[in-house]
Amino acid sequence: MEILSVSLKNFKSHTERQFKFEPGINAISGENGAGKTSILEAIAWVLFDHTPYKIEEMVRNGANSGQAIVTFISKRDGRTYEVHRCTSQGYKILDPQLKVRLEHERKVDVLRWLNEHLAVPAGTKLDELFANTIGVPQGTLTADFLKTAEPRKKVFDSILKVEEYKEVYTKLKPLEDYAKAQVEEVERQIQGQEEQLAQWEPLQTEQQASLAELTKLQTELAQALQALERLQAEKATLEATEQTLQALREQAQALKGQQTAQDQLCMRLRQDVQTATQAAQVCEQNQPSYQAYLAAEKVLQQLEQARNQRQTLLEQRNQQQAHITNQQRTLDRLQAQLEQLAKYARERQDLLPAVQQQVGLETAQQQLSEQLRHCQTLRLELQAQAKRTSQLATRRQEIETRRQKLEALRASVEKIPVLEQHQQRLQQKLSRVEAAKEFEADLRQIADTGWEKIQTQQPQWQQACQRLAHSDCSPILPVFEAATSLSAEVLNELEGILDDLATQTTPGVLQQQLNDLASQLKQARTAQAQWLGMESLEAELEQLDTEQQELQHTIETLKAKLAVEPELQQQATALATQLRDLQDPRSRVQLLNQELQQQASREQEIAALQLKLQPLHNQLAQLDTQLATFGDLEAQVLTHQQIRDQSRAGYQTVLEQQTWARSLPSKQQELQAASQLLAQVQQEYDQIVEQGKALRATHNPERLQEVKAAYDTANEQQIRLSEKIPRQQQRLAELEASLAMLQSLRLERDQAVLRLKERKRLSRFIAFVRKVYRAAGPRITERYLQAISHEADRLFRDLLNRQDVALQWTRDYDVVVQEGAHSRRFINLSGGEQMCAALAVRLALLKVLADIDVAFFDEPTTNMDTQRRERLAEAIMGIRNFRQLFVISHDDTFEKVTENVILVERER
Repeated sequence: MEILSVSLKNFKSHTERQFKFEPGINAISGENGAGKTSILEAIAWVLFDHTPYKIEEMVRNGANSGQAIVTFISKRDGRTYEVHRCTSQGYKILDPQLKVRLEHERKVDVLRWLNEHLAVPAGTKLDELFANTIGVPQGTLTADFLKTAEPRKKVFDSILKVEEYKEVYTKLKPLEDYAKAQVEEVERQIQGQEEQLAQWEPLQTEQQASLAELTKLQTELAQALQALERLQAEKATLEATEQTLQALREQAQALKGQQTAQDQLCMRLRQDVQTATQAAQVCEQNQPSYQAYLAAEKVLQQLEQARNQRQTLLEQRNQQQAHITNQQRTLDRLQAQLEQLAKYARERQDLLPAVQQQVGLETAQQQLSEQLRHCQTLRLELQAQAKRTSQLATRRQEIETRRQKLEALRASVEKIPVLEQHQQRLQQKLSRVEAAKEFEADLRQIADTGWEKIQTQQPQWQQACQRLAHSDCSPILPVFEAATSLSAEVLNELEGILDDLATQTTPGVLQQQLNDLASQLKQARTAQAQWLGMESLEAELEQLDTEQQELQHTIETLKAKLAVEPELQQQATALATQLRDLQDPRSRVQLLNQELQQQASREQEIAALQLKLQPLHNQLAQLDTQLATFGDLEAQVLTHQQIRDQSRAGYQTVLEQQTWARSLPSKQQELQAASQLLAQVQQEYDQIVEQGKALRATHNPERLQEVKAAYDTANEQQIRLSEKIPRQQQRLAELEASLAMLQSLRLERDQAVLRLKERKRLSRFIAFVRKVYRAAGPRITERYLQAISHEADRLFRDLLNRQDVALQWTRDYDVVVQEGAHSRRFINLSGGEQMCAALAVRLALLKVLADIDVAFFDEPTTNMDTQRRERLAEAIMGIRNFRQLFVISHDDTFEKVTENVILVERER
């Protein structure tokens, strides 16, 4: 695989740029903030779907979308492809050689295609591969190796996919449980089927008995139906005769009631005929009074109409008189208003000099008001400037307080170099712990051997000393005793040295001191970060002083302008007094002018009213003439009312009796019809009585009761049998259905037995697969570790350019470097050795796990001195097994060791 170029458009800080790459080392250099890391981030986003940012954070400020295009040579087929990715439109893949666009556009399809053409194993998550192996973030190349065992295991277990085998083993557990549950389910099903099939023979016996019982019941039902049919015919004949007799009795009873009612009707009609005859006679006797009353009533109605006409004329006259009165009042009011308007004209003429004086005073007052409003504006501005002055003083006090706090941090900042030197010494001591331990072990062995020899030879020395004391060799005794004492002194000295080494070979103490020192350094660097704000505080103080001087000058200028305000207020008060004394003559003149505008209209209204009054007086005279024609109307009304009152009694009598008198002919006809109907009803009643006597002579009620009882008994038997037969048929059908179901169940049971065998076989297979995955994880991981450790060892020697060292990546992912007879863990290596060891392991991970020959290094020389940076650059140049290496750096270290330098300049 080889990356040929990357093109950026509105991506992060880049407007539109293209960068081309070559095989070997590509050094990407430039000042801080120029966008070097953005190139690496674009490649990671396009090819590995990795980005630590949100989509909107990758788009250049002011643009709607960002785009990155990566051109690379596929490791699968060796062809060149262009992969486009846009923040708003997604992926697009082009084949520039064939000039065609590939069909992959969905993210999941593009990532699957990239896995194939980057030669990454299927199922590998490209974003995690890039983050943990290919493109380790800036400043974290050695961080994972410096962690303790448990955090380090989590990081590299994920890279080596150790947990994937455990996950597969765990994920297969529900499947294994499900397979076992399926086996148990079929076994329970077969057991239930066997229990149900135990009913087969009892059900067959019951079915045969039920069939025989049904045949017997059907025979008894046929016999009962024949007897019921015979009794039904006889019962119907007897009941028909009984019903006929009952109908005759009811008809006779109805006719008897009708006869009684008709007799009562004839009696009532005879009384009505008598009453009507008497009423006709009374009406004939009072007929003259009745006619006189009607004639008087007619004349009174005509007189009432005449009275209504007179009343109408009276109302018209009163309305006319009222109208004339109102018009006269209006005329008087208008004449009075005309006289008032003449007074208003004289008053207006007297007020004209005062109006001219008022206009002059108001003009002067308006000019003074403008000047006073300007003074008010100046006063508000003065208050705002005073408030700003107070705010500046408060802000200055806050800054002074912060300066004092930052000044207190100076001592902590100045201690940073001392703390760093102390930290370096502790790290060196910690790295020498292993050698001190070996030295301590050697000395301990010498001391222990010496003490054992002294204790073993002590009795022999004492015996020898006693023999020497009593022999001729007594002068040798002091020398012998001195030698013995010297040996003890040497051993005591060794014990003292061992005690000192015990304190030096305790890595826990050194590590605790190193941790305490790291905490102090962290606090000191935090103080240093705060101390860097001192310069900005000084600049802000200077700016506050300048602004405060400008504000003071502005305040003095405003106060000078406001000095004339008291004099202006006195002038305004005097003008207001003069205007108040005038009492606003201009408004009075305006009101008078409005009133005088009505003078012409009032004169016209008076003339019009005088013309209207004469016709009204003429109409009033005509109404008086018409009313004179109704002089004797009330006398005529009184005369005819007397005649009506005298005839009222005869009139009322006729009104009361004339209804009965008029009904006489109809009452006579009703009486005749009722008498005829009475005779007809009597004849029908006699005929019904005779028919009933003849029919009762042939009817036998006792036989009817006997037939009814026999019929009910036969009917109950038929009903009982009819109800019993369906239940028997239903039971027979249920038995047959149960037998059919059991037959089907036998077939299902046979199929379930076959299914049980298959599910047991599948369950055993799943259990075997889980066992294989559980055992495969550690073995495959061990193989990976061996291959990676072997590759890392070779790369480490290339990086150091030394063949007398060896690197081993242990099972707990710790790095151990063997140099001669001595071995050192990663934490005991120097800074340069740690960087080379971490680089070797990460490159080996790439070669073994992904077989990718491209790697990215973002600022690998951070926090290194010049010598270490140059050594690392030379070491990376010694790597031969990678086609392309990308190194991002803000210094010129890598520019010296490669010809392919990409210089990134900041866009303005």
